[in-house]
Amino acid sequence: MKTATQARDDEFIAICKEIISRNIASGRHTSLAIVIDEAIHRRPRCHYVSYERASRILHYIDTCGSTALRSRLAALKWIELYNQVKASMEGPRRLTFDQALTFVLSFQRPSRFYITHSRALRLLRPHISTTISC
Repeated sequence: MKTATQARDDEFIAICKEIISRNIASGRHTSLAIVIDEAIHRRPRCHYVSYERASRILHYIDTCGSTALRSRLAALKWIELYNQVKASMEGPRRLTFDQALTFVLSFQRPSRFYITHSRALRLLRPHISTTISC
C-alpha cells in the first residue's frame, strides 16, 4: 500500500513527465527548473494526507497557531487545508469539524503541490536523462 507521500510524489512525477513530453512535442526546450515550477503550481488530485494526521495538525493550529509549524511551505499547506475546513464548517450546512474535514479531504483539492524545488529535483532525477550537445 502506498503512503500519501508516495502517491503525491507519483502524481507529481507524472505531471512533470507530461509537461516535458508536451514541450518536446511542440519543439520547445525548457529548463528543468521551469518544468518543476509549472508542475508545482498545478492542482493535485487531493491533499495527500490521512484524516488522523490532518485532524491532529489542524487542532494544533487551533491551539498554537500556524507560526509554530516547522517551515513556511508546511505552514502554507496546512493553513490552506485549515481554511477549507473552516469554510465548510461555516457554510450553509454547518458541518461539524469531523464532517468538514472528511468532506474537504474527499472532495476538495489544494491549490498547488507543496513540494520544494530541491525535493522535486530529487524526485525527478531518476526519471530523466540529459544529453549534452556541443
